[in-house]
Amino acid sequence: MNRWPEGWRLREVEAADLPAMHALRLRALRDHPDAFGASVEGYPDAEAYARRHLERVANGTVCLAVFDADGAPLGTASLVPRSGPKERHRGDIFAVYTAPEARGRGVATALLEALTVKARTLGLRRIGIAATAHNPSLAVYERLGFRRWGREPEALRVGDRYLDEVWLSLRLDDDPEG
Repeated sequence: MNRWPEGWRLREVEAADLPAMHALRLRALRDHPDAFGASVEGYPDAEAYARRHLERVANGTVCLAVFDADGAPLGTASLVPRSGPKERHRGDIFAVYTAPEARGRGVATALLEALTVKARTLGLRRIGIAATAHNPSLAVYERLGFRRWGREPEALRVGDRYLDEVWLSLRLDDDPEG
């Protein structure tokens, strides 16, 4: 159950949203450099970002966002189904972010639940996600049923700090051994 103000909507990102989505992504990378593998340095400009987004969506990526009543994005998450013949049963969730002004209202939970539903409709059996070991989002992922399966030491380097990354997975069928 979300605690959203009237007018907030969760939906797929459309081409017209891409300039605002680019700005949101840059904000996430700038404000939380230790939470993402990408960085502001060398990140594509708005035009290249839009081209890359449209290409990824054409190849199966699902990008969802929560928008406020004025249409500004407040949170986002993407599902990338794998395409190899031996991995088509799997997908990965990337770029989960909620703007500070929208935190504590269930935005990330709603995005992840919607992506889980989408993954099931695509016939996926398992989805994965990763986060730096100190990231408070790990608690959200685990509350939604994701289980830790590994930890990569020093997976990211931010300045002079090395950060471990925790890998989680969610089985989408009803198997209790998940």
